[in-house]
Amino acid sequence: MNLTLLDAAANQFALENHKTNGEAIKYPDDLTPYINSHSQGKIPGCPAGGIYHISKIGETPTCSLGSTVTPPHVLP
Repeated sequence: MNLTLLDAAANQFALENHKTNGEAIKYPDDLTPYINSHSQGKIPGCPAGGIYHISKIGETPTCSLGSTVTPPHVLP
């Protein structure tokens, strides 16, 4: 899973549910339908063991590993 796909899922969720910047996202429940999930119906986790976070429309999704790994787990 990468942060770009998570960001795209949040944007699609907002569009389809008439949400605007600052409105809450229940992650991962709200975004799961917008990401091609693995066989258990869940959003795949960070392959390096980090934890993804996004809580509001318009917020940049983050990974708990951030810049501590190479390549960095941040959106440009």
